[in-house]
Amino acid sequence: MSSLLAKKLRGQHVALIRPRDTSIRLHTAIHRTGAVLYADLGLPAPFYITGDSVSDTAYHISLEDLPEVNASHYFLLSNEMFKERVTDMQQSVEWNSLSAVKEHCVYTVDASTWIGSYGPTGINRIVDEVALSLLGA
Repeated sequence: MSSLLAKKLRGQHVALIRPRDTSIRLHTAIHRTGAVLYADLGLPAPFYITGDSVSDTAYHISLEDLPEVNASHYFLLSNEMFKERVTDMQQSVEWNSLSAVKEHCVYTVDASTWIGSYGPTGINRIVDEVALSLLGA
């Protein structure tokens, strides 16, 4: 599957984000779920979180800084706890200015599953959701 993803995503980037109360968490490859996306599946991370200086599992950015991430695809981690924050973000000018939003390349996924999944069953569920979202398979 990673070769199919590489072919489809050539020149594009994928970001894993999780809106919080006062910021947006942008997950890196150091994060367990980020490692599945960026290391295991080989999805291209946005330049915003690549390089030797990445030292944390996530960076907290403002909604105003989100356009700088410049990802072609976003996996949006959401759950009941931050549902209102997600709705507010999705109604913002910054969010609606993103190319990925305009191109319908935002995939809302369950934060509890994606953040709390351990072991092969949980990881396989994430991989299946990535395949469905990005490949339609």
